[in-house]
Amino acid sequence: MTFGGGLRVLATFVRPYRLFALLAPAMMCVEIGMDLSQPALVSRLINRGILAGDTRSALETGMWMMATAGAGLIAGVMCNVLASHVSQNVGADIRSALFRRTIRLSREQIQTVTTGSLITRLTEDVTQVQTLMQQLQQGLVRGPGLALGSIALAVGLDGRMGLLLVASALLISAMLAWTTRLSYQRFMRAQRALDAMNQTTQEHLIALRVVRAFSLEQRALDRFDAANRDYAIASLKALYILVANTPLVNLVLDAAIVALLGWGAPRVLQGSLSPGHLVAAINYATQALSSLLMSASMMVSAAQAMASTDRIQALLSMEPAMLEEANAKRASDCPHVLVERVDYAYPRASHPALAGVCLEIRPGEMLGIAGTTGAGKSTLLALLPRLADPSAGRIAWDGEDLRALELGSLRHRVAWVTQQPTLFRGTLRENIAFGRPDAPHADLVEAARIAQALEFIERLPGGWEAEVGQRGATLSGGQRQRVAIARALVSKPRLLLLDDATSALDAATEAAFLRELRRLRDMTLVVASSRLSTLLNCDRIAVFHAGHLVGVGTHQELLASCELYREIWDSQMGMAEGVISGE
Repeated sequence: MTFGGGLRVLATFVRPYRLFALLAPAMMCVEIGMDLSQPALVSRLINRGILAGDTRSALETGMWMMATAGAGLIAGVMCNVLASHVSQNVGADIRSALFRRTIRLSREQIQTVTTGSLITRLTEDVTQVQTLMQQLQQGLVRGPGLALGSIALAVGLDGRMGLLLVASALLISAMLAWTTRLSYQRFMRAQRALDAMNQTTQEHLIALRVVRAFSLEQRALDRFDAANRDYAIASLKALYILVANTPLVNLVLDAAIVALLGWGAPRVLQGSLSPGHLVAAINYATQALSSLLMSASMMVSAAQAMASTDRIQALLSMEPAMLEEANAKRASDCPHVLVERVDYAYPRASHPALAGVCLEIRPGEMLGIAGTTGAGKSTLLALLPRLADPSAGRIAWDGEDLRALELGSLRHRVAWVTQQPTLFRGTLRENIAFGRPDAPHADLVEAARIAQALEFIERLPGGWEAEVGQRGATLSGGQRQRVAIARALVSKPRLLLLDDATSALDAATEAAFLRELRRLRDMTLVVASSRLSTLLNCDRIAVFHAGHLVGVGTHQELLASCELYREIWDSQMGMAEGVISGE
């Protein structure tokens, strides 16, 4: 993306604050005007005051210098306030837009971008853009503006000295343009290296218990050090291009001043140039070339920011995989679901996760989903709230294709509890009421009672106000599952999906929960489990193997008709008898 292209991306976010965005450069122009007046006033002070011995003129000129400096100070402060208002609000809006887009992406899209890269774009990249917005309204107005103004006034003061300054400025500008363009791609590579480092950090922090359990702390440190070193090297390669900017600009500045003195001093001695004009010309040269030096350092940040803008735009331009039709309908309250010849394959998978599945989920029934690991149980459940779309076939809700329904109305009627539920930092009350924040306390208590969570909640110090910690770290696996089940029940779904959601519960707690679940009215239940004992009281059980539906019926019917189900049952019952007998 070019610099101009990056500005067009930002224009959408700047538009709500355009008044402030216009006033900030205007204030900067006032400050520039006050700064440009100083060399002329210095020239007047020397020529008409000091050399002429006119004390009154010297005092008047001094007062004008103080007044213009004060006006410049006020304008500069106002510019800084206005620019900060714009940059901070634009940054907040970009972060909100990025997060809104991120939560609409499919799991496969997030895996493609990686969570590390998403975090970098929401934080580091947005910070770079905020810096760019601040500079666009301040430094990138002040630097070129002061340089051009100084050059114009120097040319007006003395044409030959002005041309010398023009040549110096063109040389510096060409050098800055070349280095900035060259550094852009390297800053892009540095940002990708930062993504990788963030991803490595996140993975190891999440899996810290696993790392410690296998005593692999050193391997984790080595992986982080490698990612950290790659980021440092990538950043240095970008900065190496720019390290010569400041010394070269200083060299050109010093050479220009020496040339001006060499050209102007003999003319002062000859009387064809006043000392004040020579001093003013040197001041203009210093202002112009120093402004370009300031622009050089800002172009480093600009190159980084434009690389970040490119990455932000790439994420914002990603179309969510789950799109809602323009004339989408509201989902009915009747959870009569038909799965019709459904196939589903994960990206880059060697075989489909589901193939030709046809299944009916009847309103009010409790349907069990059985099968070995990798059979397709979780994949099927993920398709029901339309977290993904089938590769082929369709799923209908009360006769309507899921793709023809409003996503919000569908998901409001479906609740899904996974084997490893995610809890949020906060209190137990906040977590259980997550899907329905305005739920009365009585509903929270009833949901916790059904989920067999009420007893342990009331025993905890703080009870409902107890903090659960990040990802529910203060709770056991079974407690987290029960809190997640209660959270799902509070939302009063029409279809409740339990995906091995009781795997961490003991047999007695699981049995008590399932008994309470059977008493619920106006709710359809789909319970997926690898343990057939969990599914014995289901109205029907659907058996999956390698993505195929191989049998549907009651427990007794499947024992008689489905060989795979019978093998799983015999295996699990044999293991249970072995445990009981101590073998």
